[in-house]
Amino acid sequence: MSKLIDELAKRLKTLNKPVVTAIDVYRAIDELHKIENRSGLYLRRDVPTVDDYSKYADQLSISVGMIRGSRKGTWRIISKPSLSPEEMICLSDPYSHVAYLSAMRLWQLTNRIPDKIIFSRIHSGLVKQKMLEEFPSSWPQPVLPITNRNIGRFRDVDYTPLISISETKAPSTSTDLGGSYTRVTTQASTFVDMLTKPVLCGGMGHVLEIFDSLYKSRGKKLHEEVVAIIDEEAVSPIVKVRGGYVLSERLDLKHPVIESWTKFAARGGSRKLDPERSYLPTFSEKWMISINA
Repeated sequence: MSKLIDELAKRLKTLNKPVVTAIDVYRAIDELHKIENRSGLYLRRDVPTVDDYSKYADQLSISVGMIRGSRKGTWRIISKPSLSPEEMICLSDPYSHVAYLSAMRLWQLTNRIPDKIIFSRIHSGLVKQKMLEEFPSSWPQPVLPITNRNIGRFRDVDYTPLISISETKAPSTSTDLGGSYTRVTTQASTFVDMLTKPVLCGGMGHVLEIFDSLYKSRGKKLHEEVVAIIDEEAVSPIVKVRGGYVLSERLDLKHPVIESWTKFAARGGSRKLDPERSYLPTFSEKWMISINA
């Protein structure tokens, strides 16, 4: 058994990550069960069972250069130095990424400094679905989200940052931030998030300032990307209406796709440009939305 655990730890260390999750461990266990890797490991089964996964994972310890993370289903590789909080959290929770005002800061869309690192996370039900797709017969321990409650015990970072997690069933598109383990909402998706949850982006007033002052300078390519993402089926009608108003009436952008969103405008409702503020009688006739910001 010790040889198997040594080989398992060795494979995990070759990932060159300071933190690994249950998913990394289970993938490595699957690799070790392949016929070309089994020699000398004395494995009793061709395919690991749920009990095998748990038994092997439970034996990863300081004796093989690993310690349990502060959350269930994570391990710290002792020989690897700590990274930024954003990177360590993205490594510890593969279904989270930096979003909203924190993403705006990374993309240099705002000069505001968030008092918390804001993350977006796939809804827990979708996490289970994704894990079942990869491990249909024996899925790993659930990957629990980092929270403010357990970040204080998160020994994998050099200081304790305040964080905020926003779960969603319609996750934005994310990308790796060049040269790091940080995942962040793409620049185009960040503009969409500003219209979806402006309260997490500095408020609608700040969002409109960014669209007004920066959007035009980003060029036609970003214009096309933002329109394409807002047009996706998963984006709610109200975000299409907000986007339509901002892009066509505030920025005077002409695009046939933007015009197609007028079908989502609804007369007689109480739709608002800023969902956090009270309804005002000033409204857009075309988009049938209260201009309350």
